[in-house]
Amino acid sequence: MKQILNIRIEKIRINGTGFFLCAIVYIYISILIFLIGWTKYIISIPASIILFIAIYEYYKKFKKNLEKVEPIYISMRLFLPLCFLVILLGWVLGWTGFANQAGDYTKHNAVLSDLTNHSWPVYYNNHGETSMLTYYLGQYMVPAVIGKLFSSVNLAIFFNGIWTMLGLLLAILGILKVTKADTILKQVIAIGVLLFFSTCVVLSQTLGKLVITNQPIATGEWFVFNDQYKLQYSSNLVLLRWVFPQCIVPWIIFTILYDNKFDIEHYVMLCLPMLFYASFSFIGIVCFLLVMVIIYGVKTKNMKLLLKKIFSLSNIVVGITLGTVLLIYFLGNVLEEKPTDVTVQLVKYSGANILVYVCFILSVLPYTFILFKRNKKNLFYWISTVLLIVLPFFKMGLYNDFCMRVSILPLLVYTILTIDMVIHEKSKISKVVIIVILLIGSISSVGELCICVENMSLRFVAGDVQYSLQDWANRKLKINSDLKYNYYTYDLDNSIFNKYLAKK
Repeated sequence: MKQILNIRIEKIRINGTGFFLCAIVYIYISILIFLIGWTKYIISIPASIILFIAIYEYYKKFKKNLEKVEPIYISMRLFLPLCFLVILLGWVLGWTGFANQAGDYTKHNAVLSDLTNHSWPVYYNNHGETSMLTYYLGQYMVPAVIGKLFSSVNLAIFFNGIWTMLGLLLAILGILKVTKADTILKQVIAIGVLLFFSTCVVLSQTLGKLVITNQPIATGEWFVFNDQYKLQYSSNLVLLRWVFPQCIVPWIIFTILYDNKFDIEHYVMLCLPMLFYASFSFIGIVCFLLVMVIIYGVKTKNMKLLLKKIFSLSNIVVGITLGTVLLIYFLGNVLEEKPTDVTVQLVKYSGANILVYVCFILSVLPYTFILFKRNKKNLFYWISTVLLIVLPFFKMGLYNDFCMRVSILPLLVYTILTIDMVIHEKSKISKVVIIVILLIGSISSVGELCICVENMSLRFVAGDVQYSLQDWANRKLKINSDLKYNYYTYDLDNSIFNKYLAKK
C-alpha cells in the first residue's frame, strides 16, 4: 500500500487531452451557468446536452490529432514557481481586490456585485427606465455563483481573482504548447516574453512629438491626436490589468485553434463561446476563421469537402442552440438606437493628418519586418499583419475600444511568433534584433508594472466601495454615452430574449 501511494509527479504534459479538457471546462462552465441561470429550462437543458455531445465529439478529434504532435512537458521545478508568479500577478494587478485597482474595475466589480445581489436575469429600474443587463459576462459567471452562494460581493471579487489566475495559468501553458518551448530555459523565456510583450509605442510617441508639433501626443500606451484619433494596441500586461475578462479566454481558445486551424467542422463549438467573453475579440477570431476557410478551400480544391466541414453536424447544432441564444441576447443591446460616438465609424486620415496613422503604425512595423523572413508562409502572420494595419481606420466608443480590443488576437499571434523567434531562431543577428525590439516595446509594460507595484496593499481595498450599474441604467441621464448604452437592453417589450427566452 505504501508503494502504491508513493506518487511522484515530476512533469506535466501540456499538449495532451488533459490540457484540452481543462481548457474546455474553463471556457464552457460559464456558458452552462448562463444558460441555466438566465434562460428557461426548456431551452437551457436541451442546449446543455447538445453542447456536451459536441464537446465530446471534438475531444475525440483532438485526441486523434495528438498522434501527429510531439508532446511538450513542463517540469514541476518550473510549474510550482509559475503558479507562485501567477498568484503574485493576481495580487499586484488587483484581481483579488488586495491592491488599488485600475479604472475599469469600477465596471468589473459593478457587474460582479449586480450578478451577486440581483436575481437572474438582472433587471434595473432607474427613474422609470427599465432595462436588462446585457454584456459579455463570461469571466464573471463562476465568481458570481460563489458570491451568490455566500451572499458576499467581496467574496465574489476575491474569487474572481482566483478564477482569473487559473485562466492565466491555462493560457500560459497553451502558449508553451504552441511555441514548442520544450526546455526550462525556453519556457522561462516564453513566459517572460508573454508577460512583457508590447508594440513599440515609445517609437510612435517619439516620432509623433517630432513631426506633429501643433498638438501633444499622449504618454503611457496611448497615441492620441485631438479628440478624433485615439489609438492603442495594448500590451499584454495592460490587457491583464485593465480588461482581463476580454483576453484570458480568447488566449486559451486561440492556443487550441493554433495547432488545429483546419478543424473547420468544430469551429463553432470552439470559438463561439468567445462572443460571451469578449465581443471584440470574437470579431477578431471571425476574421481568422473566414480566411482559413478560404485557404482550406483553395488548397484542397474540393468544394464538397469544404461545405461538408462548414455545415458539419457540430457547427449546425451548436450554432442553432448556443449561437441563437447569444445572438438574441446581444441583439437587444446592439439594435438599440444609439448616438454615433458609440457606433462603428470609419476614420479618415486626410492631408497632414496621415502622419497620425504613419506614426502610430510604426509601433507595429518593427515586429512585422523582423518576423517576415521566418513567417512569410505563416497564415496567422499574414492575417494578423493585415488586421493590425487596417484596424486604425475604424473607431467605436469614446476610447476606440474597437481598435484596442479587436487587436487582442493579432497581437497574441505576434507574441507567439516573437517567442518562437527568440527561442528557436538560429541566426544570432536576427535574434539580437528581435530582442532589442522586444526590449523597446517592454518599456511601456515595465512602466505599467511599476504603477501596479506602487499600489499593492495588504488589506482588501475593493471592499471599501459599493458597486452597481444601477445608477447608469437610464438613457435620459447626462453622462457619457458609453456608460448608459454599453451594458443594457432597453425597450424590454420589444426584446425577443426578454419575452421568449429569459427566466421569469
